[in-house]
Amino acid sequence: YSLLLFITISIGLQWNRPQPAATKIIQIFVVGEVVQEQSLKIHSQATIADVLAKIQLTPLAALEKMAFDAHVTANEVLVIPRKGCVSVFIKGEDAKVVVLQEGATFQDLREKLKVVAWKRKRRKLKEGETIYLAP
Repeated sequence: YSLLLFITISIGLQWNRPQPAATKIIQIFVVGEVVQEQSLKIHSQATIADVLAKIQLTPLAALEKMAFDAHVTANEVLVIPRKGCVSVFIKGEDAKVVVLQEGATFQDLREKLKVVAWKRKRRKLKEGETIYLAP
């Protein structure tokens, strides 16, 4: 009888215990100042610090520009910045990372990519920004 009571109490305790939030696996892409650009499968609650623990950086990586506690999202392109520069990800037919001097503007990017038909924007580029370039 006491063994049956013990099993019943144990099952009851397990039944009432709150279940951990389900985390799903997402895919992200890591580019920029890494030894090898790659896609990673990581849990959906992962932070940039979690991603950095799984990759190998180059000596030029500017970690001081990164928010380690920020969460990554599914299909995100995480750009690892370079010291003294601003790195942006160009999304489109010819996806790539473009590195310019810190303080560069859209105009500087337009000239580097030799893009003629582009709206004139004068603001400075933001580190790790993704810019869609239509074909």
